[in-house]
Amino acid sequence: MTAVMEARIGDRDWCAARLAAGDTVAAIGQAAGVSRQTASAWLKRHGLHANHQPRARPHAAQLAADYERTRSMRTLATEYAISPAVMRTWLFEAGVDPLGTAGRPAVVVDVAHVRERRARGETWAAIAEELGVSVNTLRRRADRTE
Repeated sequence: MTAVMEARIGDRDWCAARLAAGDTVAAIGQAAGVSRQTASAWLKRHGLHANHQPRARPHAAQLAADYERTRSMRTLATEYAISPAVMRTWLFEAGVDPLGTAGRPAVVVDVAHVRERRARGETWAAIAEELGVSVNTLRRRADRTE
């Protein structure tokens, strides 16, 4: 960073003028040659607040219907142009539990059988493919001491 760039982000009037012009924290940081996080820290030191324009949140019923349609928190976040973290919060507050939905079905692995096959020289990849699990999952389960 140059001394000029450091002076800008440290200059309260410059930061206030950028905010008044509608610049985001990221844009101010880029103009000053610092990260968004550093720009945010400087704005707080100056007692300035970013121009947050919260997204209009749909009603809980609409969120629930949209989640039922997509069954994907990430897809909905993209549709609403928000982060997945914000979408997760919106869904929870709407009474929808995106994390409580069923994930992949569990695959039962006969560890003793896997160990026998490995002892016969079969590869992890061949056994994993046949059982429909990843090599990492297979190794993790086989390595468990029971």
